[in-house]
Order: sequence, then structure tokens, then C-alpha cells
Amino acid sequence: FFFLMIRRPPRSTHCISSAASDVYKRQSFLFNGLKAVVDVFSGSINISDGLESVFIKHGGKVSQKITKNTSHYVYMNGDIERLKRACHYGIKIVTPLWVDDCMRCQELQDEEKYRPQVSQKIADDIAAQNLKRRDKKRCHTEVNKSIGSKTSLASSKSNRAYIY
Repeated sequence: FFFLMIRRPPRSTHCISSAASDVYKRQSFLFNGLKAVVDVFSGSINISDGLESVFIKHGGKVSQKITKNTSHYVYMNGDIERLKRACHYGIKIVTPLWVDDCMRCQELQDEEKYRPQVSQKIADDIAAQNLKRRDKKRCHTEVNKSIGSKTSLASSKSNRAYIY
């Protein structure tokens, strides 16, 4: 009976969920071993609480401060200084969609597909911060400064950049 309760979804490149809302109701260990800081705003309204509770319910830990032990920073329109600190520590920075897709597919998704979009000014600030730390270990998260190139996720008409 216990084995029936812990059922892993079939491994495929496409996740299938017949009842997405049921996924959020069941407890799982999907985020077990992960420690996240959630900083999600819609306009001036903080909507981090819902994502934090989902993360905790499914085995993850949530903190209010970014430290070297933080594994993920869920970011959308949040605190710029926290974003810079996450880059400094090399923390994986993702959008709230990453949490949602992980839940829907019932497996951790590739964080590279869920990088947040930031303004060019913020991207330049982070790039300058990385240059100052040249002697130190470079952050795995770098800013793509080639807006409009084939390697960029941003369009050439946009003044937005993505965190790498």
C-alpha cells in the first residue's frame, strides 16, 4: 500500500498532468534537499507566500536571506540587491514558472529554461559586479550582454536582458 502512495511519473520529455490542481494538494518530496529564497511581486503586491508554502509542502526549505547554502532564488520583480547577491553566490535564479512546471511534471526541470528577464541597467550592474570579482571564483550566473544576437534570449527591439 505504501508503494502505491509514492508513485513516480513516467519519464518523458513531455509532462502530462490530467488534474493539475491535484498535484498541489498531495504532499511529495520533489524539492527535498533544496533551499530557496522566494522574492515574487506582482506590481507592488508580494505574492511569495503561496510559492513558499508549495515549496515547503513538497520537501524544500525556504529562507528570507540569501546565503551560500541557498540553492535557488525564485525571482520576479523582486529586490535588486537580493538578485545581485544571488549572482554573487552563484545561486540558480529562476522564475515562478519553474516551481509551477516542476509541480505539474512532478520532476525538477532544467533551471536554464526559467531564467528571469531583467532591465539592461540591472544586467550591466551585475556584469560590472562580476568584473570586480575577477580574481575570485566567477559566478555561474552571468549576464548576456549581446542583446539581439542569436545566442541571446532577448529580442533586438527589447531593452531587456536575461540572467545567465
